Amino acid sequence: LACFILFGSFFACLLLSTTAPLAVRAFLQNATQPLDITVQANQGTVGVNAENGPRRAVLMGEPPEAVEGVTTIQTDTTASALVNVMPPDGDEPLATLQISGSATVAIEQATAPRFGLSNQPFQLNLNVQAGRVRVFLPFFEGRPVAVTLVTPQSRAEVAIPGRYTVEVSAEATQVTVQNEGAVVVSAQGESLTVAPGQRVEIATGAPPRGPLDPARDLIRNGDFSQGLDNWSS
Repeated sequence: LACFILFGSFFACLLLSTTAPLAVRAFLQNATQPLDITVQANQGTVGVNAENGPRRAVLMGEPPEAVEGVTTIQTDTTASALVNVMPPDGDEPLATLQISGSATVAIEQATAPRFGLSNQPFQLNLNVQAGRVRVFLPFFEGRPVAVTLVTPQSRAEVAIPGRYTVEVSAEATQVTVQNEGAVVVSAQGESLTVAPGQRVEIATGAPPRGPLDPARDLIRNGDFSQGLDNWSS
């Protein structure tokens, strides 16, 4: 019996000496804290609906409103919003969002590594349910910023500083890379990389189509090639 106890204690110590450092390392790598986010109304009244609080209204001319946790931002046809995403205790933005009118955008995750030893990126997950959002990711020294943009039709992964536009309607999502940056857009099991000066379109139930020219013909049959009977905007 004494031998069994001795061997059991030995193996228990061996197991603890192996697993404890791994557990500590995993905690240091994966522990997170929230990013600092503010919402400001550029025009009109902007609705802010936090998961852990009541719905609020941010008016034009008011100071930026701090938000935390899962938060949905809504604008009507007369409103637009500016969202700044900052690192904890930092003074330079990680990302800036310009939300146009008639838009609904949910901030589903906005986290930073809690410990400097972690090699994980800053993480920003957005669910663009309707409307147009311009995303600016400036160069940030020291730690990368990973942004995920989910829409009803697609999923876009951004990890390179640049300027991006996402526009969502009931029929399709348009993702445009401006003069810098790159994005990987996925839908229906297919992926497409969009480079600067390119656009991709993802129709409902369809894979990404592109790359396309950033400019779009917003008037159907605008050149009257189909006669006068099929002209609309």
